[in-house]
Amino acid sequence: MKNSFVFFPLLTYLSACTYHCAADITVLKELKVFPNPVDDVRNIQYHSCNAGVVKLINLNGVEVLNSTLPCGNISHKINLQNIPNGNYIYTIRFCTNDSVTNKLIVQH
Repeated sequence: MKNSFVFFPLLTYLSACTYHCAADITVLKELKVFPNPVDDVRNIQYHSCNAGVVKLINLNGVEVLNSTLPCGNISHKINLQNIPNGNYIYTIRFCTNDSVTNKLIVQH
């Protein structure tokens, strides 16, 4: 029981963004990514206590975008104005090894 008294105060000082990865399995199920096709701005809505990463890869396998997703209850916007028209694959990953991968069409 003594260890629990030491552990609890430690958790209260940790950022809510760093201590619980297991919740991200639910985050990926509730993740909203829109619109598709996209013109200039891609919206990503989620709630996570961990920061994440979104990567955009063209069909030649070249990574054209790598952006950090901040932790919290977020509606994050990814600027795609400088990305050429075409078909891409995006992957969103949070603290766990679980990820979401899907197609994205950019049309300016």
